[in-house]
Amino acid sequence: MDKMFLRLQDLLNKQNNIIQQLLLLGEKESEALTKNDIQLLTEVVHEQEQVGVRLVETERERLTLQEDMAEQLSLDKNVSLRQLIKSSSFQNEALIKIADTLKTNYLELQELNETNRMLIKQSLVYVNKMLSAFIPQNETTYQNSGMVKTAANTSTIDKSV
Repeated sequence: MDKMFLRLQDLLNKQNNIIQQLLLLGEKESEALTKNDIQLLTEVVHEQEQVGVRLVETERERLTLQEDMAEQLSLDKNVSLRQLIKSSSFQNEALIKIADTLKTNYLELQELNETNRMLIKQSLVYVNKMLSAFIPQNETTYQNSGMVKTAANTSTIDKSV
């Protein structure tokens, strides 16, 4: 059983390292968004995808191990990580500290992702406004007969040279 707890500790450390990588990439993403650096943004997003895949794989491995450990300890297979750690006699404090660090980093990552999502949304609004200024929009109205009439709207940009 001690080997399983050591494996769990290794997996939690691995997950924590991956989340720290995602935090660094998230900061690069913020920088790329604020500087409108599309090339850097593309590179960062590609890297985030690769690191994210590693995080998913590690999480699956941790959950499988955690279920196996819960079974051996005669606990419910859906037991939380904290409950699993507290029910054992294996270095509880070290595992709890790693789990807490992981949780803190994960919450920080969520916050950073939300900030980046807002920056992306803001950029999208700006791009859409610029597009609507350059591309004439069609106005749809009803005629007296009840039929739909589509009329091209003229742009507000002076096209004369």
